[in-house]
Amino acid sequence: MSATAVMLCLVAIVAAAESRVVRGVVVDGAGHAVDGARVFQSSDLTRVIGVASAEGAFAVTADSPVLVVRRAGYRSAILRIAEAEGDVRLVLRGLPNYGAFAECSWAADGGTETTVTFRLPGGESPGLERGEVTGLSPHEELYEDATYRVGRLDVVASRWQSADRRVVGRQLVVAGMGGIHYRGVSLLGAWRADAGMDGVCLDAGKLKQKTFAVTVRDEEGAPVADATAGHTGFRPEVKSQTDGKIRARLWGPVAVIRKPGYESAVWNGSVDTVTLRRLPNGGGMPKCAANARYVGGARVRIRLPRDMAENPLVVDVDHERRYYVVRGRDEESIQHGNGPMWSLGDGPGDREVWDTTAFQERVYSDNGWPIFDYRGRDAQGKYFRKIDTFSESVSYRTSDAGVAALFDRVLDSACDAGGGRRVH
Repeated sequence: MSATAVMLCLVAIVAAAESRVVRGVVVDGAGHAVDGARVFQSSDLTRVIGVASAEGAFAVTADSPVLVVRRAGYRSAILRIAEAEGDVRLVLRGLPNYGAFAECSWAADGGTETTVTFRLPGGESPGLERGEVTGLSPHEELYEDATYRVGRLDVVASRWQSADRRVVGRQLVVAGMGGIHYRGVSLLGAWRADAGMDGVCLDAGKLKQKTFAVTVRDEEGAPVADATAGHTGFRPEVKSQTDGKIRARLWGPVAVIRKPGYESAVWNGSVDTVTLRRLPNGGGMPKCAANARYVGGARVRIRLPRDMAENPLVVDVDHERRYYVVRGRDEESIQHGNGPMWSLGDGPGDREVWDTTAFQERVYSDNGWPIFDYRGRDAQGKYFRKIDTFSESVSYRTSDAGVAALFDRVLDSACDAGGGRRVH
């Protein structure tokens, strides 16, 4: 065997000896499993070596001293493998505003079809470089990492320093598309360059210009006219024509195709047909029975089970609200409010749709003003549901799956009182 071959064998043996299998589970701040979290090594921050399952579980073979676990909308978990014992439990903390990253509203022509551009409102700072730092050396320590969002794009923000803290680094990057970073000696000038990245915004340029086409049909295959594509990231919303076709630009990760009287459909731009299923009762919310006991507002009313109680009515200048609580657990509640300034009745916001798993929605027809009923699980792992119409809403948000199931049964009893006398 040649000397070269012997050397290669020795390198392989040493590498294998230094590799280690790491197993664990990824959860959010409420203790719920985070599925789809991606595992990286600090030596190669561009290559995914594992993905968490629906239960949050992962198992990877690592040869780097540090693992980084990322999920859009969260601060990353950073694991020093030498400190890990047995199966690890990694916690991802949700970012403010669902991890939204600043988009340049004043930029005109930065990105292309395949790249994006980070812009500094104050101009380029000395020491900042364009491009991506793909990995850290064994002497550099990653101490801060998070994944933000601009529409469909993930923006990773990282900070690191050398073991002796003499070298510092900071980076903002959209993987494979563009980045901006600083890496240098930790002196006053370095601090200024690092701080110069504060206020950076992302110009996605022509990535916004992609147009998708979809045909909207009902469950019998007939085209549905006047359905809207909402939450695309653009205004105004686009409506389907008599042939059911919609052409829309899609900036967010998904859009919602909806029409009053139907169950809505979540659309990611990858299919050319979506189906809207017609709701019973002619597409309207069921009417309240005359001989049943309800609680609620002027239009939407619900029935409470015995293991829930009503808190006193809170009256303000322009609205009133009440909380229906689980007996013995006052922190778990359904909020019911109404009043002229309480709600615009325009349904979920973009981030409620984009940052939600298992989003579902139905829109009841209401003689010109719709009633939205939507639910899902947000980026922080909380279950939520809201029935929303003009001047009135009923909603909950909870980390407890059992409580969410109870509250869903209550909201399933929601009926239309027709705007008559309130019952409390």
